[in-house]
Amino acid sequence: MKLLSKTNIKFIGSAGIAIIIFFVLIFFWYSNLVDNAINSHQQYQLQMGKTLIAAIEQSLNNIQNHLERIEHELEESDADAISIEELVDTDLLEAGIDDIFYYNNNIAISLYKPQNGAPELNEKLDDFTIGFQNLGLDSISKSANYLFFKRWKTSDGIVTIAAKIKMNRFIRYFTKYLELSKLDFVWVLDSEGYLVYHPKHNEMVMRNIFKSSYKCKGCHKSFEMQQKMLKSSDGSAIYLVGKEEKKVMSHINLKYANISWVFAVSTYYTKIIGDLTNQFELLGITAVMVF
Repeated sequence: MKLLSKTNIKFIGSAGIAIIIFFVLIFFWYSNLVDNAINSHQQYQLQMGKTLIAAIEQSLNNIQNHLERIEHELEESDADAISIEELVDTDLLEAGIDDIFYYNNNIAISLYKPQNGAPELNEKLDDFTIGFQNLGLDSISKSANYLFFKRWKTSDGIVTIAAKIKMNRFIRYFTKYLELSKLDFVWVLDSEGYLVYHPKHNEMVMRNIFKSSYKCKGCHKSFEMQQKMLKSSDGSAIYLVGKEEKKVMSHINLKYANISWVFAVSTYYTKIIGDLTNQFELLGITAVMVF
């Protein structure tokens, strides 16, 4: 009887060790699968980001070409501010361009929405012949706005043609062509640290990561990740915001004229590992039944 007890003890001990080794191996196998799934998805995010900025860069090239065409037409025909309304390409207005403005000495008018008037030009940008001016947050649409301007000298002074880009419309126009699910989204920082677009947190648009207040600490322990994003051309990360679900993200930068934007593609963590978790749980249940 004692011999049988010792045998049982040895068997139980061996079986216990085998079970522990089995589950340790399963854990490492699962962890490796998760890492591979995350890395693979981040590469996919990066590819989506490259596709997005290529489309946006092409659009900015088209806008620049259009502004330069207006410049050429004005120089050739010596047209006044009223006649250049006919030169505006309305197709651009469908691609996220909210308005086009004309500036010449004391004249500052909207070519598409004359009743709205034109925003004031920033004198600090006078040295640029082409570039962007941050107009800040639109109080009605809650969108970040930029002026994309072309400036040249004439015998009468400096002439400027500028397209107003409403970022929420502009970014959505291009992201609709990406294969984004309900668990994917794109958000954008500019080179000065302003959040210029975020579909999940519109209330945070035009807040600056370098000027965060105590209110930000409720969701963000720090902005170290975002600050690193501004310093690198591309990269990936896994991050948490407040009590929200963990997210996987890849980002890529677009520099154009005097501005740089960081485009980030984020995906909820559960979307990536959901199927793997189900398989792991099923395997665990099967193992328990076998042992």
